[in-house]
Amino acid sequence: MEGAEITHERLEFVMKALEAGKREDQVFCAFMGQTPREDLIAYVADFFLQMEDIRWTIVGGVVNDMLVVSVRNLGYSRNAGEWARQFFSAMGSAGGHRSMAKAVVPVAAFRAQYGAVEGPLVSQRLLDLTVHFLREHQAPEKRRDPVRG
Repeated sequence: MEGAEITHERLEFVMKALEAGKREDQVFCAFMGQTPREDLIAYVADFFLQMEDIRWTIVGGVVNDMLVVSVRNLGYSRNAGEWARQFFSAMGSAGGHRSMAKAVVPVAAFRAQYGAVEGPLVSQRLLDLTVHFLREHQAPEKRRDPVRG
């Protein structure tokens, strides 16, 4: 986040995400409700990825009747773009790369698929989807031969 100075507006949305956020294991998810610009959602997702013991952040907000979700991870686990495509591509635009992704879908489509579009409920829904995704695709543990190491 070089050069991304924390303005009053950004701080306001960081605090909003902190209040609405849900955390499980190394995943932080937050829904910020009405958001004036998409870049604030991405900024907040990047901000929370810097927290100790956080490996994935999923932050959503509503911009002009569209749900915008920014996904970030540290890049050495599951693919963020795959996450976005799996849960959002049937409703709108979704995709990205291993460590960064985005979904933009109509609020009505999200509501039809996942239910209410209200703060804590959306934060919890995003967390549930992410934890399921990460556990479902967990690589089997590599077993070491005790003799060969």
